[in-house]
Amino acid sequence: GGGEGEGDNSSSYWRSERKVVHSFRSNLNNGLNFHGIADNSDLVLPLSLNQCWKSLGREKGTISNNNNIHHNEMTLFDASAAGALALEVVTLPYRLLKQQQLAASQSSLSRGKRRSKIGIMSGYFQGLGQSDDNDAFPTADRLSYHEFISSLRPSNRHTVLELSGLAKIQNIDDQLMHGTSIERRRLEEERERNRNSMYYRRSRGRDIDPGLWVEDSGPNGGVLCPLSPSSKDNQLTSRSMHRHFSMMAGLRPKATGNIVTTDQVSTYTTLIMEGMGIRYRPQSSVGTVLRQSIYDLTSSKSYAAGIYWKSIFNGQIQNVPVLTVLGNSTRSYSHLKTTACNTSQSLSRKYQGYLSRDSMGGIVPEREDCTDALEHIMDLRDTYEPPMMFDDEGHEGTYFEDNSE
Repeated sequence: GGGEGEGDNSSSYWRSERKVVHSFRSNLNNGLNFHGIADNSDLVLPLSLNQCWKSLGREKGTISNNNNIHHNEMTLFDASAAGALALEVVTLPYRLLKQQQLAASQSSLSRGKRRSKIGIMSGYFQGLGQSDDNDAFPTADRLSYHEFISSLRPSNRHTVLELSGLAKIQNIDDQLMHGTSIERRRLEEERERNRNSMYYRRSRGRDIDPGLWVEDSGPNGGVLCPLSPSSKDNQLTSRSMHRHFSMMAGLRPKATGNIVTTDQVSTYTTLIMEGMGIRYRPQSSVGTVLRQSIYDLTSSKSYAAGIYWKSIFNGQIQNVPVLTVLGNSTRSYSHLKTTACNTSQSLSRKYQGYLSRDSMGGIVPEREDCTDALEHIMDLRDTYEPPMMFDDEGHEGTYFEDNSE
C-alpha cells in the first residue's frame, strides 16, 4: 500500500511540474514573440481564432436539429476563413482598381455605376480627393499602401491594432442608419408631413448619435464581434470609453434584396463615415464600400480565389454582409496588459531556476534580452492606457519587486 501511495505522489508531482514548466514557457514565449514582431513591424494586429469563429454567429455546445445531435466545435478551417474574410474586406482601400481601369474592363450595362467608394477623414491622405455634392468628406478611388499604413498609425509609437467584424446572416441596414443625417432628413420629412398628427408628437424625441453599430454585440448594443484578444469586462470593451487614434471600416453588402446602385454605395459610405466620426471622433477615419458582395466574389463566374468561403455559410452566402472595423485605439490596452503581466511573472523569482536552465540549454534568450522584451511591452502598454483608470492589481511590478535585492 505504501509503495502505491508513493508512486501516486510521484506521478502527481511530475504532472504538476510539467504544468508549471508549460505555464512558464508559454507566458515567456508569448511575450518574446510579441516583442519580436512589434519591434520589426510597422503595425501589429493580434488575432484570436476563437473570436474569429464566433464572428460567424456560432457558439460551442451541443445542437439538436431534426432529432440529430451534433457537437458545434470550433475548427481551424472555419476560424481562419472568417479571419481571412475580415482581413480581405478591411484591406480593400489599397487593393481596389481605379474607376477608370474598372470601366474599361466592364460591360456597357455596368458602366456608369460606381462600383466602390472610399470616404476619408485623414490628414495622411496625399492623393487628389474629390467630394460629391452631398458629402462632408473627400473621396478617392483607392489609397496607396503607404497612405493605408499612415492612416492607421498616427505616430511611430502607436503600432498595435485591433479588429472587429461581422460575417453572418443579419440585416444591418437599420443599425447603420440610426442617428445619421440621412435618417434625420427622412424623419424630418415624415414630421413635416404629419405635423398635426399624434405621430409627430411621438417621434420628436428620436435624436441620437450614429455609430452604435461599431460597438461589440451584446450588452454594448453593437453588431460587431471582436476578432482580436479583448477583455471579458463589457465596460472595458465599450468603444465610448476609449480613445481612438484611427478607425478604418469596410463593407461588402449582402447580395440579396435590391441591387446596390451608385446612390446606395454613396449612402452606405455616408452611414459608415458618420458612424465612426460623430460618436468616437478618431484622429483619422477611412470608410470603404464595395458593390461586389462576398457571394459575387465567390460565384462561378468570379475571378477570385478563396471560394472555400462558401462552405462556412451552409449555402446562405448570398444573405451574408461582411462588415469590419480596424482600429488603433486604447482598446488594445487589455491585451498588452495581460501580455506584460504574464511575461513579468515568468521572469519573477518563482521561475528563476527554470529561466536559468532553459537559457543555458538555448531554449530561451539570456535574461537581459528577456528583460528588454518586457520593458518594450510595458512601454506599449503605457502608450495605450485608456482615459479612465484601471486597477493594475500590482501584477506589473512583480518582476521588479522580486528582483530588487
